[in-house]
Amino acid sequence: SRVREVAANMDIVTEGRDTTTVIFPNAEYKFYFDASPEIRAERRIKQHPEGQTYEEVLRDIILRDENDKNKEVGALKISKDAIYIDTSYLTIEQVCEKVVSVMGKDLT
Repeated sequence: SRVREVAANMDIVTEGRDTTTVIFPNAEYKFYFDASPEIRAERRIKQHPEGQTYEEVLRDIILRDENDKNKEVGALKISKDAIYIDTSYLTIEQVCEKVVSVMGKDLT
């Protein structure tokens, strides 16, 4: 893929729904961040309080997840060698601590 060509010989951090399964299946570190649809809807409403209702946002998140899980190419999957982190009740700092603890030995 073009993205792999551009990233060759570079240390990068990237994100995306098929990053560890399609784009960078041989990445040194793989993390799968997740949160319940309800928490994600609450977060979205806090970021953008104007517009949709909580129920509409929740419905859209569930529908998007279902569509992404059933895509023929680039489906939303957890790579078998990814570290799964449920961020539902974690702060950003706590998520970072979990990532750094996995990578810690290589960061010193």
